[in-house]
Amino acid sequence: MLSVLIIGTGGIARVHVEAYRNMEKSVCISGVVDTDRNRAEEFARKHELIDTPGFSLYTDYREALAKGYFDLVSICTPPPFHCAMSIDSLNAGAHVLLEKPMALSLEECDCILEAAKKADRRVSVMAQNRYDTSKARIHRLISDGHCGRVLYAQAYSAWWRGAEYYNTWHGSWETEGGGCALNLAVHQIDLMLWLAGSVGEVTAFTTNVNHSNAEVEDLALGIVRFNGGMAASGLGEILGSTVHHGEGQQLLFQTERAGLAFPFQIKASRARVGGFPENDPETVVELTALCNSFPPLVAEGFEGQIRDFVSLIETGVASPLLPDGNSGRAAIEVVMALYKSAATNRSVSLPLSSDDPFYTRAGLLEHALHYNRRI
Repeated sequence: MLSVLIIGTGGIARVHVEAYRNMEKSVCISGVVDTDRNRAEEFARKHELIDTPGFSLYTDYREALAKGYFDLVSICTPPPFHCAMSIDSLNAGAHVLLEKPMALSLEECDCILEAAKKADRRVSVMAQNRYDTSKARIHRLISDGHCGRVLYAQAYSAWWRGAEYYNTWHGSWETEGGGCALNLAVHQIDLMLWLAGSVGEVTAFTTNVNHSNAEVEDLALGIVRFNGGMAASGLGEILGSTVHHGEGQQLLFQTERAGLAFPFQIKASRARVGGFPENDPETVVELTALCNSFPPLVAEGFEGQIRDFVSLIETGVASPLLPDGNSGRAAIEVVMALYKSAATNRSVSLPLSSDDPFYTRAGLLEHALHYNRRI
């Protein structure tokens, strides 16, 4: 049975606990960390952990790692702490399940990946939106070549937030590391990369149009050119927003044979005289039947990813759905390229090199704050 330590007791930690509790034969939550001991104790009592044999409360995660042996650490803290906590956990011999975003810079991502390699431990970055049966089926439909090439992809992360949202650690470049592109759109970006392929170029704009108490962007638009995967040479569009009433999330993939969208929908066209379109119901029926022939996921959302990560630790075999440290880094690189493009008014080619100012957190902060002063 794997021993689990949970660092941070905010809202997202509750979801981790629930997922682990549904796997009682495989894992045991042996410790919880929060800098506020009363908050940690309240969390542990609420989730009936306090009387578990061998369970401990901690106010310092380093003390927890030093005193107890943990096989797996769930890091559920704000982003500025992700890098140090991940590295310390890996060095202590634990595998790491890390909330998104992976880190606040590519440099920090690479430090985590290097620590994992040296410790021979695994890292998984939370991308629970992959764990949806319809998305897993569409992924297989695309990756198996049933739809041909991906020509165009659209990832809309459309949310609405009031001013109070930015009165916490949100809203500051120092504590949040970015705005809606980094902390909300990163989910849709991960899905776009997973379903379509790698990105080679980004052109973007960011701004803050409706939250005067925040430094970071509340609206971001990017156009990407893919250079790998099923979408190689195709184009994509990214929206990150906290100004959208109704909060309409959307993923769309236009392939050679059909348009595939979430919420789940398949549309197909064929040419009539003159090349103009008409509906192609036969292709829709064919692809829908193929999707439905793929087995449903055993577990979805957070529980699905946590189950797969625990299985990887136990067996050494990775599920094709499971996001790892490299996929977490890939999403961050697209975001950093988006920020660089917006700050410099230029298209940005990927990969970003280690000597690029936007590779480091310090470089991002310097250029982002300069950009804010200009607007």
